Amino acid sequence: MLPIIFLVVFSGRYFWGHKLEESFWWSTYLIELIFIISVLFFYSKDIKKFLKWNHSFLKKAVIFLIFGGLSRYFIYLGGWSIPWDLNDPLTIFILLIIAPLLEESLYRGAIWILLSKMINGPKKILGLTSGLFSLSHLYPIWFVDQRFAPMIYTQTIYTFVLGLGCGQALLKHKSFGLSVLRHFMFNVGFYFFSRML
Repeated sequence: MLPIIFLVVFSGRYFWGHKLEESFWWSTYLIELIFIISVLFFYSKDIKKFLKWNHSFLKKAVIFLIFGGLSRYFIYLGGWSIPWDLNDPLTIFILLIIAPLLEESLYRGAIWILLSKMINGPKKILGLTSGLFSLSHLYPIWFVDQRFAPMIYTQTIYTFVLGLGCGQALLKHKSFGLSVLRHFMFNVGFYFFSRML
């Protein structure tokens, strides 16, 4: 049942998402949330093993703050525009709160659990979830102004590396909270470096 839900969600998200967003800007988030809730419903017992937290995780996440700032600096050096208004409070809220929680719940939560039922080998799952996470950041290329294309391609590369780092939190530390924290710190670094430019 869940592989079918997975295919429906991702075909809806990536093939029709931009059409849905024309009506409701939050529609793709809603699609992802429905998928996350479906996986949680079917595999709630698998989630408990990833709910570890340790205060030392904050130190381990600081590198992602730097990585986020350096990623933004690289885009700046390339002279590429970003397609978001980082002065808009809603955009800031989505970047700093919604995206880390929702994307980590989707890729290092729901998809990770689903793939662990179908594939042997956590490193394969790490690669697949990082690749899917990266490709989800490529998807705007088909409907944004092409002056943003270099930034979108660059974003696809750095989000693959971010996905590996967030997934490593699950592999090494068994902590979903650390994966969310790493993603949050990356986005904070990206945002604050954007404010300094």
